[in-house]
Amino acid sequence: QATATPEPETGFAGLPVWLSNRLGYTIGLLLVGLLVVAAAPRFLPALSDQMRRRPLPALGWGALVYLFLFPVAIVTGLVLVGLLTLAFGVLTLGQFTAAVLGLTGSAFAFALFAFLFFTYAIAWLVAGHLLGGLILGRAGLNQNSRVAQFAWVALGVVLLQAARTVPYLGFFVALLVGTLALGAAFDWLLERRRGPAKAPAPTPQLAIGH
Repeated sequence: QATATPEPETGFAGLPVWLSNRLGYTIGLLLVGLLVVAAAPRFLPALSDQMRRRPLPALGWGALVYLFLFPVAIVTGLVLVGLLTLAFGVLTLGQFTAAVLGLTGSAFAFALFAFLFFTYAIAWLVAGHLLGGLILGRAGLNQNSRVAQFAWVALGVVLLQAARTVPYLGFFVALLVGTLALGAAFDWLLERRRGPAKAPAPTPQLAIGH
C-alpha cells in the first residue's frame, strides 16, 4: 500500500510555518519598538549612534560578553544559588530561608530574562534604527520626532528580518546584530561612567614685546 505524501505544514493565512513565524516575530519587534520609542525616544538613538561611532569597540565588547561574561555570569549565578540553598538548608532558618532563596532565584531569573530580551528584541531595534537611519536619514523627516524614530526602526527591522530568511546568512546576521548591540550598550555604559571627555587646557601664549 502506497503511503500518502505528508502535506507541508502551514501557519497563519496558509503561509509556510517558517515564514509565518518570521512575520510574527517581526510584528512583535515592531510593537516593542513602538513602545520603546514612545516611552524612551532617546534610548535607541543613543545606542545606534554608539554602534555607528565605535563599531570595532562594540564588536569587541560584544564578543567578550557573549563568549566570556555571559557564561561566567550563568555559572556564577547557579553556583551562588546552590551554595545558598546548601547553607540555609544547614542553618534551617525557617521561613527566612525560603524568602532569601526566593529573592535570589528571582533576581537570577530576572537578570537572565533581561539579557535574553535584549538580545532577542532590543538588539534588533538598535540595529534596525541604525540601518533605517542610514537609508532614511536624508528623507527630510524631523530626526528628533518619534514618527521618524519609529520609521527608521520599522524599515531597518523589516530589512534585517528579510535577510534572516536567507539560508546560512540569517545565522550570521543574528550573531552580528546581537554582538554589536550588546557591545554598543556595554561601551555606552562605560562611556557614561567616564563622563564627557575634558577639553585640553589652552596653551598659554607669551607676550613678546616690541
